Amino acid sequence: MSWWKSAIDNLPNEVLALILKLVADFPEPSWNRAPPSPVAASRVSRRWRVVCLGSPELWTNIRISLRSRSWSWAAIFVKRSGSQPLDISINLEAYIYQAHMSFLQAMVPMGKALAIVGPHVGRWRSIALRGWPDQIDEFGDFLAKAPSISRLESAHFSTVNSTFWGCSARRQLPLSRLFESESFRWLRLRISLNSIELTPLRALHTLDVDFMANRVSDDIQGLRAILGPASTLSTLVVRNFCPQIPSILDPIDTSTIRSFAISIYVPFYYDPYTIPTVYDSDGFESITRTFSLPNIEYLEILGGFSCVEADDNCIRVPAEWKAPLFPHLRTLRLEGVGLGRKGLALIQSFSREITALELINTTGNKHLLTTRRGREQPWPALRSLTVEARVGEVLDASWIASFVAARAALGPNMSISELNLSPCTKSVLGAFGLNPAPTIRWLPTPALLDGIPDGGFFFDHFDRRAVDFEYVEPPWPRCACGRYEYECYDYECWSYLWNQEWKLVQDLERLETEIAEFLEVSTELKRSRSLGRNGRRVRRRNFKVVKVERKSRKRSGRQRDLREDFCVA
Repeated sequence: MSWWKSAIDNLPNEVLALILKLVADFPEPSWNRAPPSPVAASRVSRRWRVVCLGSPELWTNIRISLRSRSWSWAAIFVKRSGSQPLDISINLEAYIYQAHMSFLQAMVPMGKALAIVGPHVGRWRSIALRGWPDQIDEFGDFLAKAPSISRLESAHFSTVNSTFWGCSARRQLPLSRLFESESFRWLRLRISLNSIELTPLRALHTLDVDFMANRVSDDIQGLRAILGPASTLSTLVVRNFCPQIPSILDPIDTSTIRSFAISIYVPFYYDPYTIPTVYDSDGFESITRTFSLPNIEYLEILGGFSCVEADDNCIRVPAEWKAPLFPHLRTLRLEGVGLGRKGLALIQSFSREITALELINTTGNKHLLTTRRGREQPWPALRSLTVEARVGEVLDASWIASFVAARAALGPNMSISELNLSPCTKSVLGAFGLNPAPTIRWLPTPALLDGIPDGGFFFDHFDRRAVDFEYVEPPWPRCACGRYEYECYDYECWSYLWNQEWKLVQDLERLETEIAEFLEVSTELKRSRSLGRNGRRVRRRNFKVVKVERKSRKRSGRQRDLREDFCVA
């Protein structure tokens, strides 16, 4: 029987391994209960299994979470990864929510997880940990006693909000051990700075912090201790910045920062309890009063500005501002921003040296076409424009042609030379009539807020933002009675669920055994066939040798007879 082969079957093993690696690195959906992609790929065919088992780089992403099978898969992944660097994600948040599990029992998984990945600490390339304070303390104890971490490049530590339980980290997390690795460059903290050991960030160039976890005065002082003129940081990512911050006498010195990204927790000039209003530090000026950014060259803003508040004339330029606010700024990226009339004027005053403008999911873009009388043209150095719509939406680019034409009319020094657009219809492109034609980008442009590169963090399906952890747990399954598992206290339902889970585990183990036995039998059959072919080949060769020897004997006998006859003659 001849099987139909697809195009992927004709690819070399090296190319197939690269494709499977891309699939293995992609985060799994939250509703996925199937085995990990390398395990599923190894069950497709004999060739795919050989490729998977022969490619240790496919087994480097180790994820430990609430799923019971993730613990057994983790041990298999560690074994099959060989000596490759490991990207480890440990999420123990959900273990505290189980109704039938006590608080002390919920702490047990941390020790089990470290028993699996702890002996291979020298191979850690990235570590992502989310858990409760006691679990973080247990990891800190392990980190203090662990051998050298020579391959570590990035780390992410996140503490579950424990205000309900009334507990907090008792010991400081020894971050100094992380800097023993010469390649350590990326650090993301969603944890109070009071619970970590502040050390000089040697050779660290990227720091990712959650401002909502550090908005009290003590934690802000801890952030001030990390940053400063002696710091080597060049990239700072601040998440969930709240404009309604306590008053700070002096801004945090971030003079070494060249790239700055910030996401706004609530819109500027907005009071959730009353109508939109203006406070002393609830606008964009709250950022400049918290961080001193005199040397930034890249600025990324997610949210904050809203068309409604901007049109209500709520924006006021502080008296202490001196334009340009960021004299060295070259690239400005705005995402989820509503461009109002005054809000855009405020943004245009950031710098006159901006050469690249990126508008991602922005609204009110038509205000870019308006110019204010008596004012000089904003962004005279602008040469590159990137416009993207949300995933699944068609780009509304009716204003782009007018904007590009207006810039070209100002002269060759003001024209747009590079135009990058997200996927849009051909009719919209035909209406542009632009020469040269704009470049169409089918993939979103990377952003600092997307998370640490190759850090194994999960991106959600809505705004493509890095959430707290790589693997998002699937929703709680329901019992046979219709209630959720943690809501059901019926022993019959529990026994039924445990029986179903036990059957699932048995089925998976039986499938693995059958695959192994099949491969063993097929290998033996293939070896026996090869032995049979070799035996026939040897017999055929021996038969030819004997036949040639017989012919040579007959020929030599006839020659001897002829010589004898000739001699007689």
